[in-house]
Amino acid sequence: MNKIRKIMNSKDLTIDILAAALNISDYDLELAIDSDELDIYLDGMQIEELIRVLDVDSDEIY
Repeated sequence: MNKIRKIMNSKDLTIDILAAALNISDYDLELAIDSDELDIYLDGMQIEELIRVLDVDSDEIY
């Protein structure tokens, strides 16, 4: 399980909740999380919003 999924599980967050917060599709967020290459699938503002919603430091997701 990758870092983001572990954080999601610890905070009881689901893909659909995070995708809604980032204003992207569930599928696109799944791709980003599963690939571990966030900057390929998400722009900088979306990554910052993901960090804010997860309430973590940026080094925790990279």
